[in-house]
Amino acid sequence: MFAKLIKDRSEELLPENTRQCLEKLLHASNRMKLLITDILNYSRLLAYNIVFVRTALNDFISETLEDFDYTIRERLAIIEVGLLPKVDIISGHIRQVFQNLVSNVLKFSKPGIPPKSTITGHRVADKLFDLSGDEFGDYAEIRVRDNGIGFDKQFSANLFNLFQRLHSKDKFEGTVIDLAITKKIIDKQWTHTGI
Repeated sequence: MFAKLIKDRSEELLPENTRQCLEKLLHASNRMKLLITDILNYSRLLAYNIVFVRTALNDFISETLEDFDYTIRERLAIIEVGLLPKVDIISGHIRQVFQNLVSNVLKFSKPGIPPKSTITGHRVADKLFDLSGDEFGDYAEIRVRDNGIGFDKQFSANLFNLFQRLHSKDKFEGTVIDLAITKKIIDKQWTHTGI
């Protein structure tokens, strides 16, 4: 807060190298704030007061896309959403999942190429991948695909680990906790319901 005050009140009076240091300080403190917020979100996932509510996932994605509307328009992003099943969810948690996934689509895009993503889903009979749909199945399979930078398959086992960074922080911002939070939420959902 004080660094921001100095910048706002005296930036034009400061030498160039001091302004650069101040910018780095503000950038680092913003990253620390994001990290603390993400760690708090991660720790809240351990709470045991769980309430599941039957919810249309399309509503959550619509709300999430509204939250990212400015960035989506600015980046010329295309996010296509299919008809998703209704499922029993912890609403705050699943909202966080979709926010993390859409944020990653926008953040980890290839330079000069507008981000494009498709979100599809259907009910399935079991907790296995690549099952054909079963409208009476107890579980839901949701797939998010994009044209982003991807990752080397050798790192796939570590992709959802806490603080696992696969790309340079200079190129891609963030606290690298989003996918760990997403995995923990889905694991918690999976234990109690079918998603």
